[in-house]
Amino acid sequence: SNGLLGSNLTQYLSKYNLGLSVRTTKNIFEDLKYDTNKNLIDLKRKIKKFNPDIIINTAGLANVDQCEKFPQKAKLSNFTFAANLSKISKSVNAKLIHISTDHLFEGKKNYYLETDRPNPVNIYGQTKLDAEKIILKNNKNSIILRTNFFDWGPLGNPSFLDRIYNKLKVNREVFLFDDVFFNPLSIKELSKILEILFNKNINGILNVTSNEQISKYDFGLKIAEIYNFNKKLIIPISKKELKITKRPNNLSLSNKKIKKILKIKFKKINKMLLDLKNSRNENKN
Repeated sequence: SNGLLGSNLTQYLSKYNLGLSVRTTKNIFEDLKYDTNKNLIDLKRKIKKFNPDIIINTAGLANVDQCEKFPQKAKLSNFTFAANLSKISKSVNAKLIHISTDHLFEGKKNYYLETDRPNPVNIYGQTKLDAEKIILKNNKNSIILRTNFFDWGPLGNPSFLDRIYNKLKVNREVFLFDDVFFNPLSIKELSKILEILFNKNINGILNVTSNEQISKYDFGLKIAEIYNFNKKLIIPISKKELKITKRPNNLSLSNKKIKKILKIKFKKINKMLLDLKNSRNENKN
């Protein structure tokens, strides 16, 4: 509950009776070491005592380069923990909502559907895909949310949005990919969708993304515009210029299925960024 997603969901879903698991600062994997019988029994005992209706799994190692460098840690946090949690959630009769990723495809087309065949190009994507498969096998009463999200990060752990904002605020250049495309939504909007799903008898895989496909570079330009920063500080680069782990060029997912099922509309990225700006100003006041 103290990561980017968990900390914001805790805030947005505060009206519910929440049981929170905290990731330690000393060792971010310490709380994920549930690969022994003793630890699994302890985790199950804690969850059973709380007796949840729903378990939301926000744990995971999302740093693509770190996953490539430390594959065992990636497997432990993205796959093993999720696999064990899916068994436990079934044993306590709780619905599991698992947060997956948009890094599941090779990125050669626009707006991947839930039915498209995944083809991950890196360890991060593969461990997340393996988790999806084992979760649906272990607990049919599960929802897999494939998504990409943004929001303000918790203290000491700046998010993608924070990093762009913080540099622009002090007139520093920000280098962003103009050849990597995604269609993210704010965690605030994601939390609203979660609330709707709480009371729906829905299982399986759902893409939860905005309507707009946008490059990382253009996303940075939107932030500069909204906060009246110097747009010239946003510098376009190609991922081909850097020696980084292989990534898809296009991460965009189709949200047609969830819009049809839930009868909802998604806000434009500009509006979601403005909402976050307003909430930030309200908190300051």
